[in-house]
Order: sequence, then structure tokens, then C-alpha cells
Amino acid sequence: SSDGFILTNFHVVEGTQSISVVLADGTTSLDAEIVGADKHSDLAVLKVERKGLSAITLGNSDHLEVGDVVLALGSPFGLSQSVTMGIVSATGRAQIGMMDIENFIQTDASINPGNSGGALVDAKGRLMGINTAILSRSGGNMGIGFAIPINLAKSVMESLIANGEVIRGYLGINIQDLRPEMASYFNLDEKQGALVADVVPDSPAQVSGLQPGDVVMVFDGKPVLGSRELKLMVGSSQPGVVYEVKVLRQGKELLLGVELGQLGEPFLQKASHSSQGNEQVWLKDLELEPLNRALKSQYGVPQSVDGLVIVAVRQGSLAWNAGLRPGNVVREINRTAVMEMADLRQLDFDGPSVLLRLWVDGAHVFRVITLNEQG
Repeated sequence: SSDGFILTNFHVVEGTQSISVVLADGTTSLDAEIVGADKHSDLAVLKVERKGLSAITLGNSDHLEVGDVVLALGSPFGLSQSVTMGIVSATGRAQIGMMDIENFIQTDASINPGNSGGALVDAKGRLMGINTAILSRSGGNMGIGFAIPINLAKSVMESLIANGEVIRGYLGINIQDLRPEMASYFNLDEKQGALVADVVPDSPAQVSGLQPGDVVMVFDGKPVLGSRELKLMVGSSQPGVVYEVKVLRQGKELLLGVELGQLGEPFLQKASHSSQGNEQVWLKDLELEPLNRALKSQYGVPQSVDGLVIVAVRQGSLAWNAGLRPGNVVREINRTAVMEMADLRQLDFDGPSVLLRLWVDGAHVFRVITLNEQG
């Protein structure tokens, strides 16, 4: 900005003792202080004591389309004021595994070490993103670079300047995307919405009546396409405000009013078959044990979690291919709780697939096992 606020990446300034900002003339160096930093979005705001600086024009990253021309600015390998050109390869990239909040612009404009924190601008010079990361086997550019959209960065920047931190809404659910094979279990024609895998006790979600197995379809009047969209919506919403949430529960739509809390540390508290035949297809490939204190200690399962722990899985089996692994805890099968081995005999396995609710690595997730024709 003209009065000395500078937007960059958190990882650029992380752990620094002092920061100097060199202006475009290459000789003027100004001391900078960190106004605020947010590791979850990998953004930070600095301040230098200088007025009348040339400020970049902010664009609207929501208007970017695949194929748009973009330019990446930065100092790759110490080569200051370098510019590379490319196109927008994708928008809304997530599940890259680089940070907690992922909503990247992907570009083939060359981004290398030293570009981080630099501007990604459109053909008119308007700021569209903050160059942040690359995917590379060699450590150099391979045509897959990522930038944080300016619309997201701007909201983080404004919160950092106003509060010194980012204040985010907190709902208190673990969610996942709906896979096509899951849609029929939740009476959905399309794979849209965010599936609630777990609800945090005493959270705003639990108080409002959200339950595991609910599919969040609309948040604050905006359609929820998947888990990424819902995370961004909640995170950018204000604590203490009641938002209307539309969910699908066992085929029926419900409207709930949810008063969000404030997110604190730690962040993010990711042909018919016979019953006997289907049970043999996938259960025979698992070694299951009812959870007891010793097994909970062995697999790191909280005392509050009950169910059947998977001790072994045959590699290459239907259960293995569905992602089941030793240490996972089976809590529900086809929406029915299972606590003891005897509970398995009470279940109806008739159907082409089985829906499981598991405890995996500290969170609840749903998995579908698709049965083969010989089941």
C-alpha cells in the first residue's frame, strides 16, 4: 500500500530476527516489522515507515478463468525483478497438502525458489495472487506453480492489519467429500455437498443439532459443492453470528441456525447378494477385535472411542482397496453401530456395497466397500 503495508508469505518471514525491504531501485533498504502472520494461509503482513509508495492495483481473482494470461514477479535465485509469463492452468486447487487452507490458482508461469511472496498479475497488471509454492521433483520449475488468490489474501491481510491475527469462524465438524459410490446411501442424485463424518462435543455444530451422516448442502445461502468450499465459507465467516445451514438427513432437508464460535489453536481440531455371501467377501479379509484398554493404548485410540479395531487386513482385498488399514476402528456398518463381534451377526449385508464409519488417525471418516459379483 502507499503507506507501507506489504503482503508476503508466512514462510518467507518465519523465524526471522530482522527484515529489510529493498525497493525497486535496488539500493533503498527499509527496516520492516511484522504486523501479523498466519501460518494456516501462509500469509504475512509487514510494515515499513515510508509514505507515497507505489501501490499495486488489486484485481478480482474470482473472475480468473483457465487460459487467462498471467505474469509472475519475484526474485528467483536472487535475480531481482524477474518476470515470467504463462496461463492459468486451474483455479480452486486443493488437497495439495502444503498448508491448512488451500484454494490455489495453478499456473505454468515459471515459479522458482525466490518467487514466494511475489505478485501474480493479469495482463493488465492487476494483482490476482501471491506466488506461494511449486510442485517439483527437482526443486526447480516444472510448470506447476501455485498462488494464493488475492480475494482470499485480501481478507486475511485486512484481519491481520486490524487485529494482528486472523479471526475465523469455527463450526466443529470433521467433513469429507461425497464419493459417487456414497451418494445412494444419503439419497443424493449428485455428488454435491460436504459429508459430516464427526461432530466435536460441545461445539457450535453439536449445539445446533448437526449429526454425523448429515450432508451440508447450503451455508449462508451459498451452495456447498464439497468439503473445501465449506471450510472456506466457515473460515471466512464471523464468530458470534448465526448462519442458516441446510442439511440433508436421511433423505429429508432440514434448516438449522448455527452460531459460529471462534477458531483457536490447534487449527482443525481431512445383482443382489446374500447376507452370508457378502459377509464372507470382505469380513473374512479382516481381523477384528473389540476395543479394550490395552488395544486403545496400542493403537492410540482415545478412551471415549468404542468399536471394533482392525488388527490385520489382507493386502489386495476389497477392504484393503477401500482404504481400511490396521489400527482403524470400525464404529458403524450401514449406519448401524457395532461394538462387539456379535453385532456383526445382526446386520443385513444385502446390497452391492457396504458403508462404514471409521475412526482413522484421530478423526471419523466414511468408507464404501464395493462388493464384486462373486460376493
